[in-house]
Amino acid sequence: MTTTGVTATTGTTAAAGQGPRADCVVDTAGGLALELTLPGAHEPRLLLRLRPPKGKDPERRPCHEVEMAPAGDGLRWLAVVDRRSLALGEGTLEEGALEEGRWDLFVVDGEGEPAQVRAGINDVRALVERERDRSASPIAVRIPYATKTGHLAVRAWLRPVHAEAGEIRVGDSSLTVHATVFGADPGPEAAAVARLRGSKGRERVETPVTAEGGGGGGGGAFSFTLDLRELARAPAVWDLCVRLSHGGSVVRIGRLLDDVPDKKKIFVYPGVRVDALEARPYFTLDNDLSVDVRVV
Repeated sequence: MTTTGVTATTGTTAAAGQGPRADCVVDTAGGLALELTLPGAHEPRLLLRLRPPKGKDPERRPCHEVEMAPAGDGLRWLAVVDRRSLALGEGTLEEGALEEGRWDLFVVDGEGEPAQVRAGINDVRALVERERDRSASPIAVRIPYATKTGHLAVRAWLRPVHAEAGEIRVGDSSLTVHATVFGADPGPEAAAVARLRGSKGRERVETPVTAEGGGGGGGGAFSFTLDLRELARAPAVWDLCVRLSHGGSVVRIGRLLDDVPDKKKIFVYPGVRVDALEARPYFTLDNDLSVDVRVV
């Protein structure tokens, strides 16, 4: 059920150490199983609220409700966040998939005030071991994590097609990326595209891709080598994509299909010096792959 009108404290202002604690286990299908100790609870429900972007009205964000079941001892309650337990409103690509963004978790019992959930043990091993159907679309990803305040949140992605970055190598003047497309197949005229951020896609650098793992793009795997000197003309940011066919739309290249919700400070790559500039690949706050060109 989609819920509106919830006025609980946001994840950035809720006091650390308050609220119920949840242990979370991710299953092989990407579902989340949560166990909470709730003494005296009667009919608790789990609420997931999409964290609004800065400057947006927090009262207009989506909020979804998941039923909870008693564990049998009167203290512990269980909640499962998966396709069956989620009922989403309009504008989503598939029922049972969280919209892209960061979701804060709350527990509400009856007509009481929502209490933000604190993070306990997060078992996310299944995210690394999971084998995905490459043809399935959309690609739905959910990674539970502890926020800076110690609360439990879920980072979600929902994309009709996704290009998952694998090995990334920085050479003396080049960047080589190996990736796999999920939700579609790259055609024989596929190309890697570096788009200048802010140009609305009008300024771009295209590079041919090489099909891997069987040839012809049928396995979805490809690689390309980008000459970073072509990007290092002025300070700017270039977003890396793959165009699946001649004249077709482009798909962002990123790394979503693992257990790391925020990669920007975890995966750090060397830069390539070009005169007074340096071109350095990096993962954005959304875990998409880009190249930052700046003065050094």
